[in-house]
Amino acid sequence: MEGIVFFDYDGTLADKDEGIPSPTPATLRALSLLRRRGYLPVLCTGRSYCYLPTGAAQWFDTIITANGACGWRNGRRLWRQTLCVPQLLALQRTLAACGAASFYETDDAGYSADLDDPLLCEVMRAMAFSTERFQPLRPSDVAALPVCKCVAFFSDAKKLDAARAALGGDYELRAGKGGRYADINAKGMNKGVGAARLAALLDVPKEKTYAFGDGENDCELLLAAGAGVAMGRHAQELEKAAVFITGTVAQEGVAQGLTRLGLIPALSDAGKID
Repeated sequence: MEGIVFFDYDGTLADKDEGIPSPTPATLRALSLLRRRGYLPVLCTGRSYCYLPTGAAQWFDTIITANGACGWRNGRRLWRQTLCVPQLLALQRTLAACGAASFYETDDAGYSADLDDPLLCEVMRAMAFSTERFQPLRPSDVAALPVCKCVAFFSDAKKLDAARAALGGDYELRAGKGGRYADINAKGMNKGVGAARLAALLDVPKEKTYAFGDGENDCELLLAAGAGVAMGRHAQELEKAAVFITGTVAQEGVAQGLTRLGLIPALSDAGKID
């Protein structure tokens, strides 16, 4: 194996805000060329396994989900780190006190006592998640679930700030675009941890790893790689972690970045890879 290239999904391989709900043909061609050249493309996403985009298993045989908490290869789970019961109960109480709706994700489904919350419904519709992957949750049920990640929804920035302060650094909290929701993982769990764990399992040194991302939750991923690349539209935090900034999804930023890294041939004038 020549190396590993980690890819975020939303905002990196696809971007609904730019009208690109799935990877472009050029991006898929770039992934194919990576494989042919001996590199392993890995999807490294904040999404839990049940919310993977259609086609993910076809494009990637190795996937890291829930911000590093779970690793998968050929549909088999390599590892899973869940929030322990005291963490879950404390998190549930804190978010309720801050006026936030909460959503608890396992590999199989997401559970919430706030399924009717307007903001939760809006975000989930925008993500085009299947309604079959949503389950009601009684407050007492959360302790029985193997929860890998929580998502909290905030009606305004003050509630997000209050939750961040109340959690007191005991969890990993990463705000999504617009600050209306945040991913919450166990302390010390992030995409960078997941990427480093996979590289160690496959005995690939850091200098042979690369990463692409756009969001706040990609910062540790870019820092964990030998070379991290920020997409054209990216969270400000990534600028301290990226070796360079590539184009947006609409500009075929992934293919451009892979070319600049010297991992695949250059794009032709027609937008295809030579």
